[in-house]
Amino acid sequence: MKIYILTFFILFIDILITLLFSLVLFPNHTAGPKFNTPLEAFILAVIIAPIFETFFFQNWVINSVLNKFPKAFLIATLTSSLLFGLSHWYSIEYILITFISGFLYGTLYLVAFKKISYPFLPVAIAHSIFNFIGLCIDFFS
Repeated sequence: MKIYILTFFILFIDILITLLFSLVLFPNHTAGPKFNTPLEAFILAVIIAPIFETFFFQNWVINSVLNKFPKAFLIATLTSSLLFGLSHWYSIEYILITFISGFLYGTLYLVAFKKISYPFLPVAIAHSIFNFIGLCIDFFS
């Protein structure tokens, strides 16, 4: 149960950092994925992307680095974060904020990996909720 408290704490930090970027550092920034319909946005951003990205960037990349270098937790998280950020190439600002999000998700993955047998789940849930909040803001603002 404690891992889900950490999951929502990471989600909260991710939201605060994103708000700092969006409202203070880059208030005119509008780059990001574009969708044709709310349903398309929901399916892609809230369901498919968090599952795929968590599987690839946190699960596969982190485990691959740790298989070669078992104690390289920071290197594994930074590698995962860098690739996660670069995969969101909409703008430099977007790459930077997704790098930070990726670092948070990678950290959550590593902590969950130590505590539960399925670390994929809390990371995918946090990512999905984060994307859902962003989707709601985009469509209802």
